Amino acid sequence: MLHYLTLLGILVCGTALRLIQLERKPLWVDEIFTALFSLGTGFDRVPLEQLIPLSDVPNLLALNPTATCPDIARTLAEQSTHPPLFFCLMHRWLVELDGLPISLTFQLRAFAVLFGVGAIALIYLLNRLAFSPQAGLIGSAIVAFSPFGVYQSQEARHYTLPVFLIALSLILLLQMGRDIEKERLRQWIWGSWAMVNAIGFYTHYFCLIAFVAQILTLIALLYKTQSRFLLPATFFSLLPLILFSPWFPTLVEHFTSPKTSWLPPPQHITPLLQTLLAMALMVVIPPVENQPLWIIIPLSACSLLFLFWAIQQILPRFKTLIRNPKTHQATFILSSFIAWTLLQFLVIVYLLQKDITSAPRYSFLYYPAFCALLGASFSQRKWNLRGKLSPRLPISPSPRLSILSPRLLILLGISLASSLCVVFNLAFQKPYHPLTVARQLNTAPASLVMVMGYNDTLPISLGLSYALALEQIRTQKEDDFLIFLNNEKGYDRVWENISQDVRNPQNLWIFAPGLLKEQYPQKIDLNSGTQCLFDPAQYYRIGIPYQGYSCR
Repeated sequence: MLHYLTLLGILVCGTALRLIQLERKPLWVDEIFTALFSLGTGFDRVPLEQLIPLSDVPNLLALNPTATCPDIARTLAEQSTHPPLFFCLMHRWLVELDGLPISLTFQLRAFAVLFGVGAIALIYLLNRLAFSPQAGLIGSAIVAFSPFGVYQSQEARHYTLPVFLIALSLILLLQMGRDIEKERLRQWIWGSWAMVNAIGFYTHYFCLIAFVAQILTLIALLYKTQSRFLLPATFFSLLPLILFSPWFPTLVEHFTSPKTSWLPPPQHITPLLQTLLAMALMVVIPPVENQPLWIIIPLSACSLLFLFWAIQQILPRFKTLIRNPKTHQATFILSSFIAWTLLQFLVIVYLLQKDITSAPRYSFLYYPAFCALLGASFSQRKWNLRGKLSPRLPISPSPRLSILSPRLLILLGISLASSLCVVFNLAFQKPYHPLTVARQLNTAPASLVMVMGYNDTLPISLGLSYALALEQIRTQKEDDFLIFLNNEKGYDRVWENISQDVRNPQNLWIFAPGLLKEQYPQKIDLNSGTQCLFDPAQYYRIGIPYQGYSCR
């Protein structure tokens, strides 16, 4: 009874962490993408080359309840580089919540929370089946308090659903490993594994990487045991690809799209260091973003000391998992999955010259396996220097090695503190900082016009993000406007369009992707007779440059 009450407490704590402050942080660029596609509209809903009243911007994110999944899939195929399933499910979720007194931001992010909490439960099941009930509790607690898990659950993005699916596929893969070991074939297990992976492909393209890692692990298991299941393994391995084949032409088109060119080329060993950093962020992240050096240095040093201590705790106990015949196969499967996933990362980084390690969020692929092994390691005993179990420790997991052990309380305490930093926007801060920009634009109550130069959908999404954040904190917005102007043929045309389309603002803010400070004009004469003068004190750069003008 106490065991399941502990599990319930872990689930409640994990849910609470993910719901705290859920709607306080404004939607950022990628979440605007999610909103537009999930609402069943897309970028066709956004007026271009015309003034949009600031108070009308929230109406651009209105639900289209008549949109169907094929409609959403067509929009994604044309305007994005993502598969459709997550957005179709999100649309159904928004339709069910339509009419309730809940903000759109909360609705969007709560969908990610749902699968983030589900992943906590699945890691418990994974470790319980693979190792022990105690390992299940510890693994689920690590996920519940993980700052990386909290961060992804508070993002209206398609990451917690793939984490959920990958965790489920690993549970099925472990059962397949037992089938191979016992020379039996439960077709429903193998078929379920194939279906879960196929669903993953339609959720996030990177699930293909996780699938390849599972295939290579399965091949290693077949080779180690000299199994006779080569033919059924081949069939069930091809089945997800067959089910995904209708979307494959779109995948090829998305892969070659210029929209994927934002990933930088690798810089020497930087991807390796970024991979280690991504693993560290799963358990600890100090609040050092945009802080002075006197805060960054001591907090970073303390985090490094904690990581050094954690590694000392984990490595000898990981040996226990490898050497124990009862846990060897499960440890091999999870470790092999992580290794093959990371190897594919390096292939993408150094052969395709796309550094996906520069975005820590992509470590969601091996996050379930990493947390499972971490939880299993902390449930084990320590090997002494001679390679034998310490005689002072019990032979099997016991309550003394439970979630109340001092070393585990230290780990969970540090993770909890890190998660609270995420919740209160001290860590994993939203890219492009929409709230910071909105506050800078809101320094004066006088009327303003936001001008966003664009040549693709990214600046449009960015402009909507800033405008929504500003609209939420602006008290007087009757004379405030947003306008998107195409800069594909250069900014001279943008300056002309500003003169023609903008009337009599007291403040003009120009967001100009790719423009240097000295390239902004010193003054802009509006056709209405108003003159807007360059303000040297109002130049900023957060992702893209933007310049303030005083008009009179």
